[in-house]
Amino acid sequence: MKHPEDTPDPSGEPIPSDTSKDSAILSGILASMLLGVVGACTLVSIQPKRLSGATSSSRLKWEQRQTAIEQGIQHQIADKPARRLNPNTP
Repeated sequence: MKHPEDTPDPSGEPIPSDTSKDSAILSGILASMLLGVVGACTLVSIQPKRLSGATSSSRLKWEQRQTAIEQGIQHQIADKPARRLNPNTP
């Protein structure tokens, strides 16, 4: 249990803090933030280069699939008149 004489007087003058300690903590925080921003910018600038091949490949597959679908539709349209003429054609 604390004795009343051991507690500082709350109405007294403010106690100055150690500014060198505060500036060291602030410098560390700012350095960490700067390192994080630089690291994030580096990752963002590298990422599109690695993904550009995958994007091109996906786009090529999509185009091939669309072409196959269009050819299938054209083939079915071309076969319809022949089926109308010969109803026994499957």
